[in-house]
Amino acid sequence: MVLAFPKVEHLERLNGLRRRITKMGLSLLVVIDPAHMNYISGFDSWNYQNTQVLLVPGNDLEPVSIVRGVDAGGARQTTWLSSDNIVAYADFYSDSHTNHAMEAVAEEIQKPGWSRGRIGYEGDTYYFSLKPFSCWKMQFPRPSGWMSAFRSINSRRSRPRVRSSSFAGLEGLSTR
Repeated sequence: MVLAFPKVEHLERLNGLRRRITKMGLSLLVVIDPAHMNYISGFDSWNYQNTQVLLVPGNDLEPVSIVRGVDAGGARQTTWLSSDNIVAYADFYSDSHTNHAMEAVAEEIQKPGWSRGRIGYEGDTYYFSLKPFSCWKMQFPRPSGWMSAFRSINSRRSRPRVRSSSFAGLEGLSTR
């Protein structure tokens, strides 16, 4: 594993994000932007055309990285996550007109029961279009709540240091 920053720094970032997740009443945050995935987990990929997400639970469970099969090795090499929390989805989800990788993400959200809680997602990012959200709405017809929750910013104090960038507050409304 090769991390750009020490694991302890990634864990501090994760704890800060979890405080915001809890304050907003979310049980899970779906991180979609590759820069934000890197900020929290260290995941470093050049593959931006295929779906990749980081599921960050509000409790103390380790985040779950979901990537295309060919990217799982890279996730193991560039993150501090355990191998059990790196999930590779099948290639038939990629470049398909009938399937979408967010279906595989929805399956992972359902496994630990996170779909029963309020889920935050990055709704204002280049990497999240209407198609993935439509997949989720089909998978979770009656969720307890979806919320477009976070966007990445740099505060004035942290602009000189990329490693100090952080997630910040409420971006949209609950779909409840």
